[in-house]
Amino acid sequence: MSYSVTEIVGKTLNAKKAVDIRSRADDSAPLIATIQPGNYVGVVYSYVIGANNVIWWMLEDGYNFVKHETGAFDEEFLIDQGTLSTLELQRKKQLDESSFFEKMFLKAQWAIEDSKSLKIAFYIVLFALVGFVILKLYKSSGVKLSKSLPKN
Repeated sequence: MSYSVTEIVGKTLNAKKAVDIRSRADDSAPLIATIQPGNYVGVVYSYVIGANNVIWWMLEDGYNFVKHETGAFDEEFLIDQGTLSTLELQRKKQLDESSFFEKMFLKAQWAIEDSKSLKIAFYIVLFALVGFVILKLYKSSGVKLSKSLPKN
């Protein structure tokens, strides 16, 4: 998954593979320490975009930097701290701006997108919902159905 840098700031990083802590946001900067997998790296205070558009996480002390590399940090550890992916943030914003029925539809749509095997279940729920709405509208209208057709 992808994450916004603003979601990472303030979170604690835990190493998933060996990561180097450096004194500047640069591969040639002096090495301060190498953190082994499974160990605490530090709390992210900010970030810097270094050479070649590489993200470097500035740790809370403000003097140490860790290079961002895919798979270097424990993603589950970040999720446990409430970190939301860019997709989850987008979906949350959509839900915040939606009515009750739009929220139900969006959640069903996302369930299908996330797992194509739920397509049949989505249609069953959709038809049940439509049937329920039609029944409620019919009952509230007070219209009675005739048992026989009118004669011409």
